[in-house]
Amino acid sequence: MQDALIWQDGKTAIDHAVSNVSIAGYALVITGAAGSVSWPVNDITVQDTPPATLIVACKNQPGRLIASGEGAAQIRATLQASGAWRRTNNSRRGKLAFGITAVLAASIGLWFGWPSVADRLVNIVPTRADVSIGEALQPLLIGTERQCASPAGSAALAQVLTRLEPFTPTPLPLRVVVIDSDTINALAMPGGTIIVYRGLLDNAQSPDEVAGVLAHEIGHQSYRHSMRGLMRHAGIALVISTLDPSGGLLGSIATHLTQTAHTRSFEVQADEYAVEALQRAQISTKGLLEFFTRLHEAHGDATGLWRYAQTHPPLADRIARIPETSGTRLLDSDGWKALRNICRSTATQKPTTPN
Repeated sequence: MQDALIWQDGKTAIDHAVSNVSIAGYALVITGAAGSVSWPVNDITVQDTPPATLIVACKNQPGRLIASGEGAAQIRATLQASGAWRRTNNSRRGKLAFGITAVLAASIGLWFGWPSVADRLVNIVPTRADVSIGEALQPLLIGTERQCASPAGSAALAQVLTRLEPFTPTPLPLRVVVIDSDTINALAMPGGTIIVYRGLLDNAQSPDEVAGVLAHEIGHQSYRHSMRGLMRHAGIALVISTLDPSGGLLGSIATHLTQTAHTRSFEVQADEYAVEALQRAQISTKGLLEFFTRLHEAHGDATGLWRYAQTHPPLADRIARIPETSGTRLLDSDGWKALRNICRSTATQKPTTPN
């Protein structure tokens, strides 16, 4: 039963095992190796994905619960007993405009294969649309977290980017924002902005590891993976949201970006891009290998049939595909210390809306 319940915290790409799901008062309580989370029943949304998978999320809360097989049956019964199942499905049916869009998108998908159609649509969408959507999403993703910008740390980050940028062509101007959060993650937003969380810098053990992660995220920007993923996820409604940002779709898109990130094929492309960029920039790929290896040792990979349902390729497979190559020094000890301490300086900035 436990293998059929997976918790994704919305902050990292790690799948956490779940030991128990129950109703306590007016809350759904999810307990597992990563701790416990409590969601108000009235704010729960349920996506029933055939043949037997449930994706349970909570409005305005990070993370999601994925249940399959017996786990899906257990969660369905728990939610039905609480009345949440009826409420969440009724609320969806009430959104007529979204329903019409979903039917149209589903029809196109059945006939042509929606992912391919969405990718072709992105190819004709000007990159300024990526920038506009990224600017609208940034306040939702960053929230009240501080943006870090100490002089020495920013200079060290610029030095890393200077090594990479000649070998990482992208259709969008790159901008890296460091956020004062202990989340171990980085995120490529539509429009060329890459968000790096302080937790990743704290976890990294060398400048080459940071460069490897940045090269991977730049790969996502080069292929416009964020825009492609959003177009696949939201379809035509994504275009509508740029005309009417007061709707609720942008919040859903922000949650999609933080929780599901990219598809397996996108991740493989970004890994391949990163390896080539690092080699051309004469930066050792050992850093990227060590970062992935440490994550794998700490969290492992899903096993059995569940392995094939993950959005990210198994870390073991990603590690096996990365060749170990040498490189020249990226930062001296002072530069590396400054980069890791970029959020610990008093020179931090409050979140701002990009110009």
